[in-house]
Amino acid sequence: MQPTYFLIENQSNRVITYEVSDIDSEIPSHLYYSYTYNYEWINRQENILSQYEFEKTDYLRLSDNELQIRKSEKTHVFSLKEIKSLDMEFRYLIIPLIIGGIVLSLSLVSIFSAVVESWVGMMLVTIGVILLYFGIKGSYQVSVETFSSKFSFFLDDEDKGLQSFLAGVNNYRKRKMNNF
Repeated sequence: MQPTYFLIENQSNRVITYEVSDIDSEIPSHLYYSYTYNYEWINRQENILSQYEFEKTDYLRLSDNELQIRKSEKTHVFSLKEIKSLDMEFRYLIIPLIIGGIVLSLSLVSIFSAVVESWVGMMLVTIGVILLYFGIKGSYQVSVETFSSKFSFFLDDEDKGLQSFLAGVNNYRKRKMNNF
């Protein structure tokens, strides 16, 4: 299937449908692309506007119509139309907090009531404290909120460059949605 582009003739309001093949890849000079025809069924190549790369092969990539997030060898694609907000948040890890609190309190009660040996109780206390530490230490996450759900992607550290990238994506998304 050959891609079809909608082109506008110079000094005219006439719209021309123009098919591009591999052999004939040059478009006549009196025609130019009209980006007002930005429909999903038009098979055109995405224009990458900016990209933020993490340490490995992970990245965030903004193109004309979508945001791609590659994390842990999985690529998630979000249309800019369906994104409600894009933020970087700090969150406590709730599961280690709950398990650490339960293990710590039960192990302390078992030590003082002589239910378990003292060395086993001290190991359980240590495990509970470590879990509480990791729960309180928390993690930074990139949160993509759509109109139907919210997706979170874990980050290694807080990064000022990532915050400015996300602010740029939000500004671009708002400008683009105001044009429609």
